[in-house]
Amino acid sequence: MRNLFLVILLGLSLMFGCGKSKPSESEFMDMTGQNAVTELRDMLKSLSAEKKAMPKSAQDLSALEPVFPLSAGQLSSGAMVYAWGTGITEGNSEATIIAHPNDAETVGGWVLFKDGSIKKVSVEEFGAAKKSTKPPKKK
Repeated sequence: MRNLFLVILLGLSLMFGCGKSKPSESEFMDMTGQNAVTELRDMLKSLSAEKKAMPKSAQDLSALEPVFPLSAGQLSSGAMVYAWGTGITEGNSEATIIAHPNDAETVGGWVLFKDGSIKKVSVEEFGAAKKSTKPPKKK
């Protein structure tokens, strides 16, 4: 009888849930930004572990895109800026940004540092940080 009560209680809690089921557009974009830089970090670590060269251009990503679709897609489209050819140097105390959203200068966002750390930065923090990336081309 007690097990039946637990099953019913569990079923009701799953049925009614705990909060909203769908993130807002801004929450989704924030998660996507964080996931993209996390995936890029994982890609760079994987290439380093396999003793392979870091990507030097968007063309180098074609073979990697099936495994790292979010970061490779954002880099290819220009939505994310990366210091091409730069790898992760764990233990490096230098806080240099090597990847960021192309609009980080005006809205901030999730960035990847050379030491492999990831942080969401404000416009002010982004402006003050050392960067290895070249500014995106103005249209």
